[in-house]
Amino acid sequence: MNSSTVYCLMLTLCSILISNFCLTANARVHNHHTLVGDHGDLIAKVCKDADPVLFKANCSIILRKEPKVVEAKNYFDISKAILNMAITKTTAASNTFKEFAKNNSSPAIKECIRNYRGAVQSFISSLLELPEDPLTANYDAKVAGDQPEICSHLLSKAHIDNPTLNALNYQTKLLSMEMERSVVFVSKEMRGKKSKEMHDRGTDESSYNTRESRGIEGKAT
Repeated sequence: MNSSTVYCLMLTLCSILISNFCLTANARVHNHHTLVGDHGDLIAKVCKDADPVLFKANCSIILRKEPKVVEAKNYFDISKAILNMAITKTTAASNTFKEFAKNNSSPAIKECIRNYRGAVQSFISSLLELPEDPLTANYDAKVAGDQPEICSHLLSKAHIDNPTLNALNYQTKLLSMEMERSVVFVSKEMRGKKSKEMHDRGTDESSYNTRESRGIEGKAT
């Protein structure tokens, strides 16, 4: 095989490799955009106004770990998925505090257990209220988020600096904030739906009245 043939083969091989690399890179970029929400997906909107210092960096990361949150097609569905996720994770967090209390009888830990019991109950209440009263659901979610803040303050006063417990407080507060933000959109969705129903009902009544009027006029003639 002469040198020119080898050169041509190498050039062809390089072209193929470069082409494949570009295709792979483009696919990765596309997948990345789809995952992180650059196309305005629901998770991106829910996380948009999260506290930029404390929560925004992790808002999307936590939510995208839950398949039902990712699969949600509207704000009601994503709110419901976030609440179910919050109930599961907060219940697990409560159990972690109970385990910790077996080796630490601090009053702060006991109070944190009560806080987390309250947080779970508030998330459950929020889930029950969501279909009929999103504003109350929003309030319940906020109350749930107050509990880890209280716990965090108690731990600090008791000089208990445990990375696991600190992370649980952070996570529960974040889930509460995500839920609050999501429910705002649910309220808008419900108002829009009711407005459309009222408009459609008004249109139907108007059409009915018009038909009735024409019927009466026809009989009169």
